[in-house]
Amino acid sequence: MWPTAGNDRILVEAVDRDLTGVLTCRDPETGAERWHVDVGAARWLPRAPGETTDWPRSPMRLAWLITTGQGLAVTCRHRSRSRPTGTGDPFRNEIVAFDPGSGELRWSFLTARLDQHHADEDTLYVSHQQPFDAPTEIKAFELSSGRPRWTYRTQGETAELLGLNSTIFAVGDGVVCVSGATGLFVLDRATGALRWHARHPDQFGPATPVIARNTILVPRSDSQTKEGGLWRFRAPDGERLPTIEPQPAAMRLHLVDPSLYLLSETATLSLPLDSLT
Repeated sequence: MWPTAGNDRILVEAVDRDLTGVLTCRDPETGAERWHVDVGAARWLPRAPGETTDWPRSPMRLAWLITTGQGLAVTCRHRSRSRPTGTGDPFRNEIVAFDPGSGELRWSFLTARLDQHHADEDTLYVSHQQPFDAPTEIKAFELSSGRPRWTYRTQGETAELLGLNSTIFAVGDGVVCVSGATGLFVLDRATGALRWHARHPDQFGPATPVIARNTILVPRSDSQTKEGGLWRFRAPDGERLPTIEPQPAAMRLHLVDPSLYLLSETATLSLPLDSLT
């Protein structure tokens, strides 16, 4: 992880001699240490009979770190573990939220597999599996307290659309859009209830959607022709709007109102949002 700098602090990750990750806060002017916290993965507690601790074979680094409007820094740490055949989970991941001013721990959440995350206002959205081979859950936490707001467990069609380790979030206009390997589904932002879902026809790889003016825009990459385009859906009910094509394949979308920028290896395009929504 690269150092993260703010107006009055620099957060730096390091790994100490026992391969434990340490997050340090330093003064930006003097470099003096203000505090440090153990957010590494060298130590963990057995949860099932017969499990034993296993010293990590390589440094287990932080997966990500974000700072929020509530003055919290949220990290994800990986925990290494061994297990007798057929017992326990092969991995653990932990989300840790703390005060970046003092390093004081605020709350944490432990799970087996942690896929992706998205922070929005006072909510942290994560996709995870607990236990390791369970259906993926989409979970929303109150950032300031760690209180769960809601949980949606994928099943049937939504589980197939999501795939494994391919979750991408987009949040806006009252919905949470969850894009996966072969499609997407949309949850109510307040309750987590399923609104609608759609499958990507002949899509290769997960697509990164954006939400603008009650419209979900999804880049399309045809697995046969290798041509691109833009799928469009009404965010509240999933009504399919005419596809805009052709566009560059394998493109990324960047929303800067009043324009949508389409970036690919060969071109950068700008489209007015008024023509898309």
